[in-house]
Amino acid sequence: MQRTPSPISLTELVQILSGYEMAVVFSDHFVSMISLIQIFDKEVRRVELGFINYFNHDTEEELELFWLQNGEVEHFKGIIGYSEKKTMWIFTFIGDEFLIKTRAGEVVQRIMVEKQSVHILGYSPTGVGKQGNGGMTMEEATASMKRSETRRSDKVKNTFTEKGFKKVAVPPRLYGMIKTYYQNNKERNCTEEWYKTGGVHVNWWDADPLMVIPPPHTKRLWHSLLMPVMERWIGGEKLEPTDLYGIRMYQDKAWLISHVDREDTHAVSAIINLEQINMREPWMLDIKDLDGKTHYLPMEPGELVLYESAKCMHGRQEALQGEMYANIFFHYRPAGDPKWWSKEASLETRRDRFHSVGARMEAEL
Repeated sequence: MQRTPSPISLTELVQILSGYEMAVVFSDHFVSMISLIQIFDKEVRRVELGFINYFNHDTEEELELFWLQNGEVEHFKGIIGYSEKKTMWIFTFIGDEFLIKTRAGEVVQRIMVEKQSVHILGYSPTGVGKQGNGGMTMEEATASMKRSETRRSDKVKNTFTEKGFKKVAVPPRLYGMIKTYYQNNKERNCTEEWYKTGGVHVNWWDADPLMVIPPPHTKRLWHSLLMPVMERWIGGEKLEPTDLYGIRMYQDKAWLISHVDREDTHAVSAIINLEQINMREPWMLDIKDLDGKTHYLPMEPGELVLYESAKCMHGRQEALQGEMYANIFFHYRPAGDPKWWSKEASLETRRDRFHSVGARMEAEL
C-alpha cells in the first residue's frame, strides 16, 4: 500500500536547517539534514558575484581573484581583466570571502559576499571633457546622424503592430527583481565607455552615462519573464532575446539623439523606468509611430514602453532637467530570423496581427 507523505511545517524545516538532528520522509525517499541544507544553499544562498577592474588606468593591469576558505586559505579563482568589457562573473554563496590582488601580490580589496552584487575595483574613468568624435552640440550631433538613421529606418520593411509602440505597467514580479538588484547596486555603477568608441548617440562629453551591470544568468531570467508580454503585443509571433545591456543612469543635462536600433537584433524592445531623482521637469521620450508622427511620452518608475526599435525613430532630445534618471532596456527579434526586417508586411497584415491578439493583451495588461 502506497504511503501518503506527511507534510513538513516551516518550523520543522527551520529546525532541521538550524542543526537539529531530525529527518523527514517525502514519499519513500529519505531526505537527510545534510541534503536539505544543500538545497537551502543552492536555492537561497547561491548568488552571482561580479568584478569590474579599474584599478590602474595607466597600465590597465590585470588582477587576481582568490576565494578564502574559512577566511584564511587562498584558492585561485581566475584573472580579472581591465575595464567593464572584461567583467568577471562567478557563482558563489552568501558568507563567502574573496581576496583581490595585483600580480605582484598587493592586496586590492577583501570582500565578504552579502548579496547578489557587482564590485568596482578602483574607480571608473570619466568621458567628460574628452573629444574623440564627440565634443558636439546637440544640433551638430543630430545633423551628423539624421540622414543615416532615417535610411536605416526606411530599410526595415517588416513591422508587427498597428502603431509601433505602447506604454503599459511592468509585470510586478519582474519589476520587483530588477528594482531589488538596482537598489542593492546603484552605488556600484561604472561609466559607460562611449568615449572609447566616439559614438554620439548620448552626450557623454558633457554628462557621463553610468551603468549598473546585472549578472548574466539573472539577465537571462529577466529576459524570459518579459518575453511573453512582448510576444502578445506583436500578435503571438515567437521571439528570442538578443540584448539586455544593463541599467543606464542618465545624469543632469544628458540627452539622447533620435535614432533606430540594430535591425538584425533589435526588432522589438522595451524600456523600463526604475528611478527619477530631483526632477525639475519630466524627461520626455520622443518616438515616431509607424506613420511617421512624433509622440512625446512621459514615464514614471514602474512603467514600461514597448516599441519597434529598429523601425521607430526614438530619443530624448531635450536635455535632462534633474539629478538622475535610470532605465533598463530589453531587446528581442523573431526566433531564428536575423533578417526579419527585409520581409515586407502590409498595413493589412499589421492590422490582422494587432486585432487577433490586441483585445486579449489589453485585458491582461
